[in-house]
Amino acid sequence: MRARIAAARRVGLPEPDLARLIDELADESNGKAAIGQRLSAVVYMTGASDLTARLLERFPALAGRAESDAVTARLLLDLAPSSLSAEAAGAARLVAEAEADSAAFWGDLAASARRVAVVGNSPCDIGRGLGPEIDDHDVALRFNGAPEDGTYAADYGARCDVKMMAPRYWNDWATRTRAPVILVRQMQAVSEDCAFLRLMRSVGKRVAFTPSRINMALHRELGRLPSSGLIALATMKDARGSLANVRCYGFSLVDQLGASPETHYYDAEHPAGRHEWRSERALFDRWFADAGS
Repeated sequence: MRARIAAARRVGLPEPDLARLIDELADESNGKAAIGQRLSAVVYMTGASDLTARLLERFPALAGRAESDAVTARLLLDLAPSSLSAEAAGAARLVAEAEADSAAFWGDLAASARRVAVVGNSPCDIGRGLGPEIDDHDVALRFNGAPEDGTYAADYGARCDVKMMAPRYWNDWATRTRAPVILVRQMQAVSEDCAFLRLMRSVGKRVAFTPSRINMALHRELGRLPSSGLIALATMKDARGSLANVRCYGFSLVDQLGASPETHYYDAEHPAGRHEWRSERALFDRWFADAGS
């Protein structure tokens, strides 16, 4: 049964299948609270929030999980707020506020007339002098530890409106970046204790999510975890309808293939090797061809 839950969480079951799984699990005698908590994460990540009432009915112990799990608390905030303690309700409200900030961010970015520069970390643009072109965009999005001190401004610009970060950068770069918005994967940001959301609030940053449904759809198509760059582009495409007026810099993807993959343009670190780089490049080219870029 754990394998089935793990698979559901990984790829996102359609709503009817989730409902059927809930019915089946309700008949099992052991581990209902833990199963309910896992299912709450599936429901939250897939956006099938109308199944929350069914979860609560089948797994009454689920309300107790809200004391230690912000995902469960968020699901119960609208449905059964009286079941939450003050602490759990506070965590749930923090998640709800981050959801609102995220919706506002993607709503603003949805305007196709806004020119967006997505600046990757490949060294493919060193020496091309594209920095002023990058900085002339309305929005510039960068990734992880990309420098913001102007060292590479001639080729990679200096503007930084949004920084997309993996968890290992949160405690360092997330508090120091000039970017007012930190972009993260939804399932990473909403941890059990919302520590990251609390940290960002304490330093005056807004948090935006890439929706889990997009992460999961890419995972299914690629057969591997998608890179942050591809997830960011897919979410923009979803919000805007196409990638018109979106330009990419420092994106090669396939420079990670072969015996000597390239490092970041600013340090000797290699991007994660677990991504399906050829398939990502094929998607990248298709999306921009469809946009007429």
